[in-house]
Amino acid sequence: MSDYKEYRCDCHKLLFRGDLSGESSVEVKCKRCGSVNTYKAS
Repeated sequence: MSDYKEYRCDCHKLLFRGDLSGESSVEVKCKRCGSVNTYKAS
């Protein structure tokens, strides 16, 4: 699990840890500030 990248909101709250690869993308709503964050594989 230590090889996973941390994905954080603009308010710096940790949203999830994971490995996005290929053509994957994920959309997460921050429970702290309510903003919707979209992350795509790079």
